Amino acid sequence: MSLAFPPPRANDALLHGTLAELARQPGVSRLLDYQPHGGMAHHRAAGAAWMETHGLSVPSDRIVVTAGAQHGLAICLGALLRPGDTLLTEPLTYPGIRAIAELFKVRIESVAMDDEGIMPEALEAACREGSPRALYCIPTLQNPSGAVMSHKRREEVAAVLRKYRLPFIEDDIYRFLVDSPPPPLSAYVPELGHYLLGSSKGIAPGLRVGFLAVPQGQSAPFIAALRGTTWMAPPLSAEIAARWINDGTAAELARAQRDAAIERQKIARRMLTGFDYRAHPNSFFGMLYMPSNWRAPDLVSAAARQGIRLRAAEAFATDQAAPQAIRLCICSLADVSRMIEGIGRIVALLHEGPTADNLLV
Repeated sequence: MSLAFPPPRANDALLHGTLAELARQPGVSRLLDYQPHGGMAHHRAAGAAWMETHGLSVPSDRIVVTAGAQHGLAICLGALLRPGDTLLTEPLTYPGIRAIAELFKVRIESVAMDDEGIMPEALEAACREGSPRALYCIPTLQNPSGAVMSHKRREEVAAVLRKYRLPFIEDDIYRFLVDSPPPPLSAYVPELGHYLLGSSKGIAPGLRVGFLAVPQGQSAPFIAALRGTTWMAPPLSAEIAARWINDGTAAELARAQRDAAIERQKIARRMLTGFDYRAHPNSFFGMLYMPSNWRAPDLVSAAARQGIRLRAAEAFATDQAAPQAIRLCICSLADVSRMIEGIGRIVALLHEGPTADNLLV
């Protein structure tokens, strides 16, 4: 229960059908050849269509096909920053961005946030008092807090970005889970936005296909970064993703993931009544804040003895102290009964309190 995966599903028939259709297509072996670094034209067009369903209209010539969203983040840091540069993020953020920042020797500096995400006045102070080169943020279903920026907040943040000409990387990987969120932040300030979607959460994690939209006329450094890392995204995976986007399969899979998340959050909230559990009702995860007698790392250790993997908030911390909380992922188990069993064990531990027995590792 430590990883924010979508509920595993048996899609054998779906994949069999798509692969059989591909096998019957003349010239399919071209997918095994070298292709343009930024992706085949129809794969980029599918990426633009997928972004359209997420509220961002961009021409396909602004799309770069990546080997997953994580690879897209690496491309962005490689193109936008240099060793020693400062990247702004939320105080608690996706650990994958920290791993890439360490790889590229980029310094992370946090910007204060509230229940809606990054606070405009804090962003302005960071821009005014420092020399950041870019911002990384998750405006919709922020990981791990679940915060969603309102329309007004996005306008305010966009105004600061525009004032200081600060490029930003918008990770919108969870947007499909939210009912009618405001447009992406990149729609408010497209000249500075680098908008990233991936297949891992809504379609299928193993596809490893991402789509990155870059500002008009600025694709060259991102293509160079892609070439320097993977040469090109795997065309066969991109072809499957493109077909599923174009025929509506991707949207159906995303709806199923969303429905599962809603149902599981209802169960989690009911089981965690009386505890400080904060989660968006459509999210794959939530933050469980500790009662006064527990420390988050101690609960992680105690849960591990019960066969449950959890992740404390400190795993998401950047340059600020983490709260005593864990991120509880409720969708990574295929069987709902296993999720219920896991939460039940956590609740029992919370009621029992830390003891010599349950803390022994």
